[in-house]
Amino acid sequence: MQFDQFKLKENTNYIYTLFVWTSSNCSPNRDGGTGEIRVDPQSRVFTTQECFNQNVKNGVFYTRQSGLLQDNDGAELMGCKNEFFGPRTLKGALTDLLGKISTITEKEDNKVTAADMFNCCFDIPFFGLVNSNGLKHAAFPTSITGSAGLIYLPKTVTQVKIDNRGISNAFCQPNKNQPGSHFTDYMEEGVFICLGLFNAKQLRLIASQKLGMTDDETLTKRIEQLYRLYLTGIWEGYKLLGYASTMRKGQQPFALYANQTEQLPDQYISDPASLLADEKGVLPMHVNFAQTISHLEKKLKPWKERFGGQWEKMAKMEL
Repeated sequence: MQFDQFKLKENTNYIYTLFVWTSSNCSPNRDGGTGEIRVDPQSRVFTTQECFNQNVKNGVFYTRQSGLLQDNDGAELMGCKNEFFGPRTLKGALTDLLGKISTITEKEDNKVTAADMFNCCFDIPFFGLVNSNGLKHAAFPTSITGSAGLIYLPKTVTQVKIDNRGISNAFCQPNKNQPGSHFTDYMEEGVFICLGLFNAKQLRLIASQKLGMTDDETLTKRIEQLYRLYLTGIWEGYKLLGYASTMRKGQQPFALYANQTEQLPDQYISDPASLLADEKGVLPMHVNFAQTISHLEKKLKPWKERFGGQWEKMAKMEL
């Protein structure tokens, strides 16, 4: 799905992204130490921001590979995995990226600039640059840290049920007669919600002060482009989970909204699911998709109005 309809308004400093996806009979994001599904004290399943970011990157990567994203979309990815998804160092990943940018710009490696990186790479301008064990090169200035995006922890919007298909010995302790982890547990069904904040104002500042980009029109077009890539990555990345991952099958994008604003709101709700809670702060259990989504949409309507601006429906998939 292409998001060419998105245009950055002149007074936009911040862009809110509200993304909803459904999950059934799957394992959204397991704990690296125990292998169990990540569940908070309210019986809500959550995924890490790193997992979410990786799904977005996968969506951009495979959409580019399919030919739907053109060369001028500036979608080269860094990533610390090669084309065969084998691990490597950050220095190796940056070296590969430098070679790709050199080919695109038709410049020698030592002539590639930070502005070239900004215009050709999706990862670094949006997700930030990790400096540890990196590559010393003008295209990757060490003063760039952090990112222009803030993603609040994606969680199910209600409490959900976790079932189990048995015990795995993958994480048992040798010689201690301890059983293994519940590695084969899975989430029966649930609706996830993710709230993201894209700081266009910060991105403009970084690009002008650190990367030497002085042309406002060029910068505006690139910010538009980066955000469209972000939307594409979200939607296509979660569509991929429907068939590309054995453990995570069953996750599908449902709805995607965007809102451009000039100022941050005085009162900011980082977890929209709190709107569904009762007077004691307890969230309801998920019963079925139709009921949860209907309840969510009803509660979100006045909330989105309080944020001001116009929430544009970027995409929606019917169940």
